[in-house]
Amino acid sequence: MSFKTSLREHPLAIATFVGIGFLVITANLEWPRWWLTLPGWLIVITCIVIRFESIPTESPYKQAAYLMGLPLLVYFGLWTGALRNLLKLLFEPSGAHLLAFLSTRSFLVLGILYFGIACIFYGRAAQKLRGQLRRLEDRHKNSSTMTMTEAEEIIDITSSALQDQSDAYYHRVSLLKGYDVFQIGKALKLRIANEFLFLEGLDDGAEKFTEGLTTYSGILRSIPNLFVPDDQLAELEGLSPDSPEFFKKKFSIMPSMLDSDGNFKDGRLASLETHASFGNFCRSIGAKDPNYWTMVYERIGLEHTSTAPQGNEYVYVPVPED
Repeated sequence: MSFKTSLREHPLAIATFVGIGFLVITANLEWPRWWLTLPGWLIVITCIVIRFESIPTESPYKQAAYLMGLPLLVYFGLWTGALRNLLKLLFEPSGAHLLAFLSTRSFLVLGILYFGIACIFYGRAAQKLRGQLRRLEDRHKNSSTMTMTEAEEIIDITSSALQDQSDAYYHRVSLLKGYDVFQIGKALKLRIANEFLFLEGLDDGAEKFTEGLTTYSGILRSIPNLFVPDDQLAELEGLSPDSPEFFKKKFSIMPSMLDSDGNFKDGRLASLETHASFGNFCRSIGAKDPNYWTMVYERIGLEHTSTAPQGNEYVYVPVPED
């Protein structure tokens, strides 16, 4: 990797080392030179502030740092030893002063307190993630049925995920919020069945229904070919687009629903009913059949409960407000 590439990819790290370099030079002089000490500390402190601001607000380390302001203010008298050694380090940088600062009892207490607070925030974050995981598991366990409102919510999430442009190469799988291609397929079929009831009887209803089937036909096939795990995408974005490693990584994580032999990686994908076929099924039932929704749910593989659409009535789903 050339120096120019390194400078473009890691400017903050290079600036930090330059600042530390100034301080190391000062520490090895018989008498500190302010014209070396001042820019050295300015560069190092600026880089630390920029790095700190780039950390997500929900990071336990950042939250703990904010909370540390309280004991620093309330018990200021206890930290005078660390503060005294810090001032010596700032004005006369040297290895001895650095060691004295790090070994000060009050500084060690602050360090222990800081990491203790960070662990508390980590515990809260882990508890929140476990709760989200439980809700996701419950959602999968209870996915034997689906209301029209839930179906529209899934479709809205999928539509937003497909239109998301925050990543230049692929889509993050987390944008789907835990829904897989099979749940999305069931949601689309419920919308198709509902649109059939709405369009039936209109002069151009049959034409619009066919157009809708064409629109929906490519969604299910595109999802396995566009979405990748977030951690893999983060690794890709951490590489230089001009490097050979970037192209190797991009190719290795390229999503596909087919294996190297041309077979479906998940056999269930091969048996997914096309939207054209499901549309013909809706036509075969007819909008006047009183058991319309019962047969639709049976066809999709969902349990027809009391919360599901009943009879052969069109279900109006309000558009959520932004």
